[in-house]
Amino acid sequence: MQGGEEELMVNKTKRGCIRTTRGSWRVQRVKKNGEVFTSWRRPSKEERLKNKLRERRRREVTSRIFAGLRQQGNYLLPKHPDKNDVLKALCEEAGYLVDEDGNLCRKKLAGGPSCATYSEEGNKEAGEGKGFKKEELSLELTLSITL
Repeated sequence: MQGGEEELMVNKTKRGCIRTTRGSWRVQRVKKNGEVFTSWRRPSKEERLKNKLRERRRREVTSRIFAGLRQQGNYLLPKHPDKNDVLKALCEEAGYLVDEDGNLCRKKLAGGPSCATYSEEGNKEAGEGKGFKKEELSLELTLSITL
């Protein structure tokens, strides 16, 4: 193993995109003609410091946004939410259900079907073959955040 790869194996449990090691690492790119170009990435101390500060600021802003959504918008978010948790909460507020697989269904209204239904014949008048019937859904979400 090379120097950068050994350090990567040691810090595999660390989360985030900021590397704590000082060693260089290998970068592979594909050129226009299809050749693979390999180079070594060696960021300077200043570049590492800027990346670290930028990442810290990004985390601070997102934590403020999520805290504001919990307090002002009464969203039920986990302790460390990500973008998908926020989208799920927004969809629930708009009247949609999101299951574990990420499928989106409209909440069941009085007497109507809640999701697009599968049929063998399909929607022939719309020119569709077998499969899901098309169901037009509109979703309007507004989100205002003040920092």
